[in-house]
Amino acid sequence: MLLPWFTASLLTYAGLLWRWERSPLEWAEDSLRLFASHLIRKPGSASSNDNPFSESIFATCKAMPAYPANGFGSLEAAREWVQRFVQWYNHEHRHSGIQYITPVEQHNGKDAAILARRQQVYGETKARNPRRWSREIRDWRPVGAVHLNPEKERRDSRLTRVA
Repeated sequence: MLLPWFTASLLTYAGLLWRWERSPLEWAEDSLRLFASHLIRKPGSASSNDNPFSESIFATCKAMPAYPANGFGSLEAAREWVQRFVQWYNHEHRHSGIQYITPVEQHNGKDAAILARRQQVYGETKARNPRRWSREIRDWRPVGAVHLNPEKERRDSRLTRVA
């Protein structure tokens, strides 16, 4: 069988010249049929259930000044860089989605005390110089648990309760 994703317009096979005059759409349809015949399904493109956290961490990773512009010299160099990145990301980087604390602080339950102290400092600062503030101070309450796919988790828990 000739696989439909060959990109050449001319193909020599067993001494014969085959000319494929087909549109990209026809190639795509053939590819989908081939994948389906091997039980490989096309992911839905209308709504993605990709992990936004992994997308975010990858963007953060690539935006780091230390990220090598020309790639890594070796697999070992990549592993070392990622290990340092993960250490920084979890222990030093303050995340906006969890009130500018580190993931380790939240995981270890230190977020409530840290954020209560911030709330106190902001309140005292505003009381000393209220004209400096045009609005209320930031809400420093802990965000609580963070979920990767909360919609899917809610749906799955409803299904579990019904069963």
